[in-house]
Amino acid sequence: MSLDRIRGFGSGVDIATPNEFTQQLQRNSIQPIRSLVPNTLGTILCIVSNFTPAVKSSGTDHKLVVRVADPSLPHRETVTWITFRDLHSMPSIQSPGDILYLEDVKVQEFSGKAQLLSNYGTRWEVLSIDDDVEGLNPMLKYLRDWWLSQQSRGPSAQSVPSFVEPSENIRTKYLKKVSELDDSTRYVDLLIEVLHIRDAEPAPYIRSALRCLVTDYTENYLLHDVEISTPVRGKRLLWCTINNPDDIPGMPQLQPNHYYRLRGAKVTIDRFDGLTVMVERNDKFPKTKVVNEVTGGLPELKALLERRKKYAGRLAHPRDI
Repeated sequence: MSLDRIRGFGSGVDIATPNEFTQQLQRNSIQPIRSLVPNTLGTILCIVSNFTPAVKSSGTDHKLVVRVADPSLPHRETVTWITFRDLHSMPSIQSPGDILYLEDVKVQEFSGKAQLLSNYGTRWEVLSIDDDVEGLNPMLKYLRDWWLSQQSRGPSAQSVPSFVEPSENIRTKYLKKVSELDDSTRYVDLLIEVLHIRDAEPAPYIRSALRCLVTDYTENYLLHDVEISTPVRGKRLLWCTINNPDDIPGMPQLQPNHYYRLRGAKVTIDRFDGLTVMVERNDKFPKTKVVNEVTGGLPELKALLERRKKYAGRLAHPRDI
């Protein structure tokens, strides 16, 4: 199946409602976004609601983040599609309102929401907002008309959050669990347990670095598997790099099985390393302690310890994991 083939299908069929649109999708082996199942491959026909231009991620790869919607979703609700490719291989998305056909896209779930991720077999085609849909497949015309009607009702989608610089006033509102991190997260506070520490080969212009394997006992499917043996399994293990630790005010001596709060950790997601975070001195607020040992009294630590206890109990009963 391809968008070119879809253009010629279904002539003479009138589509007037979301249900009729869904029926036509299913007849063409296309899924409504709302019916996508996590951990499977999906094929969808959707509208670009918002997107950020592709940005460099690692090596020659760039990352493109697109928010998409279709009539199966409630008003203003969108789903994120992430793709990593070299810049010249990126889809030619120009504007909100472009129609996007995605085939064999990986469906994941984060914090109860679907998320789409391209793999090597994912194919896509784009029909520009400037292209005329008259005389084409009624699905394309209905999708365009539906999107225009959404615009007339006001903002049709949540924009990708803009860049947020960490500040001296970072407080609990920035504290998140690892399970809550996604492609829209730029900087975050984390409360974690350190499991493993080693010296790392520093990046250019970095004198020294520590590489730490940490967890807060929540899962995130953007995390890649690690080969280091730890008591913690599954997608609960997060790599954290601490650049130039000697420059960080009040930097504690990290120890395994101790708990720390990371402030203003930079979140990175790429194809090779998955989800990782990086901490370094905040040059805007050089006196800020960006790594703090936590020993007790913080409600969030109590919640982490409760998750730790629950996880240890599950390890004692492997069938429950």
